[in-house]
Amino acid sequence: MVFVDGFGFHYLKNKEIAEGTRSIFKDIIPLRSIIGYSAGIIPSIWTSSYPEDHGYWVRWMLKHDYLPKPIRLSRSKWVLHCLLLYSIKSLLLKLKIQTNLNPSIPGELLPLYSYKDVDVTQPFNSTNPSSFFNLLKSEAIPYHYAFHQTIDEVTLPNSRFKVAILCIGEFDGAGHSYGPEADLIPKRAKLLFQLLEKVARNTQHLCVFSDHGMFPIKTRLNVLASLKSLKLTFGKDYLAFLDGTMARFWFFSRDAQDKITNCLSKLNQGHFLSEMELKSEGLCFHTNAYGDAIFLLEPTIEVYPNFFHPIHKQFFKGMHGYTSLTENSYGLLATNFNLNSQKGELLDISPSILTLLGINPPKTWKGKSLVA
Repeated sequence: MVFVDGFGFHYLKNKEIAEGTRSIFKDIIPLRSIIGYSAGIIPSIWTSSYPEDHGYWVRWMLKHDYLPKPIRLSRSKWVLHCLLLYSIKSLLLKLKIQTNLNPSIPGELLPLYSYKDVDVTQPFNSTNPSSFFNLLKSEAIPYHYAFHQTIDEVTLPNSRFKVAILCIGEFDGAGHSYGPEADLIPKRAKLLFQLLEKVARNTQHLCVFSDHGMFPIKTRLNVLASLKSLKLTFGKDYLAFLDGTMARFWFFSRDAQDKITNCLSKLNQGHFLSEMELKSEGLCFHTNAYGDAIFLLEPTIEVYPNFFHPIHKQFFKGMHGYTSLTENSYGLLATNFNLNSQKGELLDISPSILTLLGINPPKTWKGKSLVA
């Protein structure tokens, strides 16, 4: 199993990339993704369930004991705070010390939010669905799991493992930094296919998949500036967490909710997710920890400044996390064996591999096997 982060189905439009797949795969199909980022998507892949089922969506959530109070956000203070934390994080990385430090959240807001992440290779707690890795362990199936930032770092495991999972993060980073239309993408894809050809020669079943694709950023929306004329007090009337492709809101009065909803809806640059959309995306949580309302931008538009890069406007040239039904949002599933469908969902990956291993997927899983 080779997980290529950010390598969307839309890359097959490139003739060079499409040509590189022909000698390796029998089937390549698009996979519907999930709104958001890796924090919610990766657990969904390995548990064959939606974020509302396993409880993970975006990494930052509002603490349950927050009490509304006025908060003054200073642009200059925010930038200085970011530069300081970036320096600290860079130093820690040089010392090979891992950290979840997010340098881009304003210092005034950082204490209000809690960070939530999960190691998908470890057992989920009892209230969450079983993971693919839990099942491999319960069946005593030896497996290898490794994350590699670049293709050049990949080393193939020895033959004592029945299942090998290789994760490659390079295309996600390249798509963000240079945009999905950069010449770098097909060049690095050629190296990826060389690796996959080598893998295919030494394995019975090869399954390559991605989580989503990438859109080029064409324009940006300053959400907080758009709300300035409403005479609402940040922190007292509402809170917002500014993700790259969305703004998540908590409202502390009906007046604030109505004013913000009306104001942003008139911009025609995004929309608030409806109950129907939340249900179809598996985002109907039992609490409002992730927000009372989610304003999702249209593809190719980015929230700026946001709580991931507020300093340089051109920091990212590509972005994902938009609605899952747009073309560049689809991931892909490529196999050297036949599939029984022309399309699928991310939730179908784990059931398909279990089928190849002769294991019945749990009845609680939402996905289905795509193995012919």
